[in-house]
Amino acid sequence: MLNDPAFSHRLMPMQTEKDPAPINTLLGESSFASIIQKARLLLKIEQILRSNLPENFATHCHVLTFKDNTLILQVDNSSLATRLRYQEDELIDLLKMQTELPAISRIQIRTRPAATLKPGKIL
Repeated sequence: MLNDPAFSHRLMPMQTEKDPAPINTLLGESSFASIIQKARLLLKIEQILRSNLPENFATHCHVLTFKDNTLILQVDNSSLATRLRYQEDELIDLLKMQTELPAISRIQIRTRPAATLKPGKIL
C-alpha cells in the first residue's frame, strides 16, 4: 500500500504558496521593531549605569524597564536603594545627556534580595 502511487501524495510534504518571510522583514515590522528598540535602550541604560556607579553598586543594580517617564531599577538590598535614591537627580541628568530619554522624570527603585542558599536548605 505504501508503494501505491494513489497514496504517495500523502507522504509528500505539503507545499505552501507563500515562502517564509525573511527575518529582516519580520524584525522591521512596527511591533518587533519597537520591542528591539526598547531592549537596546534598556541595555544602553544599564551600560551607562554600570560605568558611572561605583563597582559595588553596579553589580547589584539592574534595569527593569522604562515606562511613563519613569526608569525602574532593581537592587539587592534596601541600603543600596536608599543610597541610590539620594543620587536620583544626578542619575536622571546623566541619562538625559547620554541617552534618548529626555522625558525621564524619575527613577523608581525596587528591592529584591539576591538569592542565597542557607545551610541545610534545598532549592
